[in-house]
Amino acid sequence: MAFIIGAVMRLLSYAVSPVLYGAFGGLTTVLIANWLIRDAAQAFSWADSHGFLTRDGESSRVKAVRDKCPRAWLVTLHILLHPEVMGLT
Repeated sequence: MAFIIGAVMRLLSYAVSPVLYGAFGGLTTVLIANWLIRDAAQAFSWADSHGFLTRDGESSRVKAVRDKCPRAWLVTLHILLHPEVMGLT
């Protein structure tokens, strides 16, 4: 996104400060990462409440994500970011 905006600015003959360009790219990266983490947490919570997670009976740790789970990649991302839900820490 920062590359496209920079290219358009150059085409329109506007000078863009490298510091401003870098700050925009850094801020965009942080915002997208935060959005993905929150979306993954919501997907995990939804999958858990709708029975798409297989849990261990004794400790209630997540053992697996069921095959037909919508947004399974986000649920898996949440598990990878929080290995304690599988008892890996």
